Amino acid sequence: MPAGRRLAWMSTYYSLDLRRRAARFCLKHGSGKTAETFSIGRATAVRWAQKLRQTGDVAIGKVGGHRRPILEAHEDWIRERIASESHVSLRKLQAELNARGVAVGFGAVRRTVHRLGLSFKKKPARRGGHTA
Repeated sequence: MPAGRRLAWMSTYYSLDLRRRAARFCLKHGSGKTAETFSIGRATAVRWAQKLRQTGDVAIGKVGGHRRPILEAHEDWIRERIASESHVSLRKLQAELNARGVAVGFGAVRRTVHRLGLSFKKKPARRGGHTA
Protein backbone atom coordinates (compact mmCIF):
# COMPACT_ATOMS: atom_id res chain seq x y z
CA MET A 1 0.00 0.00 0.00
CA PRO A 2 1.52 3.38 -0.97
CA ALA A 3 2.47 5.72 1.84
CA GLY A 4 -0.26 8.18 2.81
CA ARG A 5 -3.07 6.04 1.40
CA ARG A 6 -5.46 3.70 3.13
CA LEU A 7 -7.81 1.01 1.92
CA ALA A 8 -11.36 2.11 1.14
CA TRP A 9 -12.83 0.14 4.03
CA MET A 10 -10.47 1.67 6.59
CA SER A 11 -12.18 4.51 8.41
CA THR A 12 -10.55 7.57 9.89
CA TYR A 13 -11.17 9.32 13.20
CA TYR A 14 -13.41 12.32 13.67
CA SER A 15 -11.50 15.40 14.77
CA LEU A 16 -11.48 16.29 18.44
CA ASP A 17 -12.94 19.69 17.59
CA LEU A 18 -15.94 18.10 15.83
CA ARG A 19 -16.42 15.67 18.70
CA ARG A 20 -16.50 18.45 21.28
CA ARG A 21 -18.82 20.73 19.29
CA ALA A 22 -21.21 17.88 18.44
CA ALA A 23 -21.30 16.56 22.03
CA ARG A 24 -22.11 19.99 23.45
CA PHE A 25 -24.74 20.56 20.76
CA CYS A 26 -26.29 17.16 21.47
CA LEU A 27 -26.64 17.93 25.17
CA LYS A 28 -28.65 21.04 24.28
CA HIS A 29 -30.56 20.04 21.15
CA GLY A 30 -30.80 16.22 21.09
CA SER A 31 -29.26 13.52 18.95
CA GLY A 32 -31.49 13.90 15.88
CA LYS A 33 -30.72 17.57 15.34
CA THR A 34 -27.03 16.93 16.11
CA ALA A 35 -26.81 14.11 13.59
CA GLU A 36 -28.40 16.25 10.92
CA THR A 37 -26.32 19.36 11.67
CA PHE A 38 -22.93 17.62 11.87
CA SER A 39 -23.58 14.79 9.36
CA ILE A 40 -22.88 12.06 11.90
CA GLY A 41 -24.94 9.13 13.13
CA ARG A 42 -27.44 9.59 15.95
CA ALA A 43 -25.76 6.85 17.96
CA THR A 44 -22.42 8.60 17.54
CA ALA A 45 -23.89 11.85 18.84
CA VAL A 46 -25.40 10.05 21.84
CA ARG A 47 -22.12 8.26 22.67
CA TRP A 48 -20.12 11.49 22.48
CA ALA A 49 -22.63 13.33 24.66
CA GLN A 50 -22.59 10.50 27.22
CA LYS A 51 -18.80 10.47 27.27
CA LEU A 52 -18.70 14.25 27.68
CA ARG A 53 -21.17 14.04 30.56
CA GLN A 54 -19.32 11.18 32.29
CA THR A 55 -15.67 12.13 31.78
CA GLY A 56 -15.75 15.79 30.78
CA ASP A 57 -14.08 15.14 27.42
CA VAL A 58 -14.68 13.23 24.19
CA ALA A 59 -11.10 12.40 23.21
CA ILE A 60 -10.58 8.95 21.76
CA GLY A 61 -8.81 6.35 23.85
CA LYS A 62 -5.64 4.52 22.96
CA VAL A 63 -5.84 2.85 19.57
CA GLY A 64 -3.54 0.08 18.42
CA GLY A 65 -0.15 -0.41 19.93
CA HIS A 66 2.14 -3.35 20.55
CA ARG A 67 0.80 -6.51 22.13
CA ARG A 68 3.20 -8.71 24.00
CA PRO A 69 3.34 -12.28 22.70
CA ILE A 70 0.79 -14.43 24.52
CA LEU A 71 3.31 -17.26 25.04
CA GLU A 72 6.18 -15.06 26.22
CA ALA A 73 5.98 -16.52 29.75
CA HIS A 74 6.22 -20.06 28.34
CA GLU A 75 9.14 -19.59 25.92
CA ASP A 76 11.63 -21.47 28.10
CA TRP A 77 9.30 -24.48 28.31
CA ILE A 78 8.78 -24.41 24.52
CA ARG A 79 12.56 -24.31 23.93
CA GLU A 80 13.11 -27.24 26.30
CA ARG A 81 10.24 -29.21 24.76
CA ILE A 82 11.57 -28.78 21.22
CA ALA A 83 15.12 -29.56 22.37
CA SER A 84 13.90 -32.87 23.83
CA GLU A 85 11.94 -33.82 20.69
CA SER A 86 13.02 -31.76 17.70
CA HIS A 87 10.26 -32.93 15.36
CA VAL A 88 7.34 -32.30 17.71
CA SER A 89 4.38 -30.95 15.74
CA LEU A 90 2.87 -27.56 16.41
CA ARG A 91 -0.51 -29.22 17.03
CA LYS A 92 1.09 -31.44 19.69
CA LEU A 93 2.73 -28.39 21.31
CA GLN A 94 -0.65 -26.64 21.30
CA ALA A 95 -2.33 -29.67 22.93
CA GLU A 96 0.40 -29.88 25.59
CA LEU A 97 0.12 -26.17 26.36
CA ASN A 98 -3.66 -26.50 26.65
CA ALA A 99 -3.17 -29.47 29.00
CA ARG A 100 -0.91 -27.24 31.13
CA GLY A 101 -3.78 -24.74 31.42
CA VAL A 102 -2.58 -22.33 28.74
CA ALA A 103 -5.51 -21.76 26.37
CA VAL A 104 -3.77 -20.91 23.12
CA GLY A 105 -4.50 -21.22 19.42
CA PHE A 106 -2.44 -22.83 16.70
CA GLY A 107 -1.41 -19.47 15.22
CA ALA A 108 0.07 -18.26 18.51
CA VAL A 109 2.14 -21.43 18.81
CA ARG A 110 3.33 -21.11 15.20
CA ARG A 111 4.29 -17.44 15.61
CA THR A 112 6.14 -18.13 18.87
CA VAL A 113 8.12 -21.06 17.47
CA HIS A 114 9.00 -19.04 14.38
CA ARG A 115 9.96 -15.94 16.43
CA LEU A 116 12.24 -18.09 18.60
CA GLY A 117 13.93 -19.46 15.47
CA LEU A 118 12.91 -23.01 16.30
CA SER A 119 10.87 -23.77 13.20
CA PHE A 120 12.25 -25.97 10.50
CA LYS A 121 11.32 -26.90 6.98
CA LYS A 122 11.35 -30.45 5.78
CA LYS A 123 13.64 -31.06 2.85
CA PRO A 124 11.72 -31.06 -0.42
CA ALA A 125 11.17 -34.41 -2.09
CA ARG A 126 14.03 -35.29 -4.38
CA ARG A 127 13.28 -34.84 -8.01
CA GLY A 128 13.76 -37.29 -10.82
CA GLY A 129 15.50 -40.63 -10.92
CA HIS A 130 13.00 -42.71 -8.97
CA THR A 131 12.06 -46.11 -10.27
CA ALA A 132 8.52 -47.29 -10.50
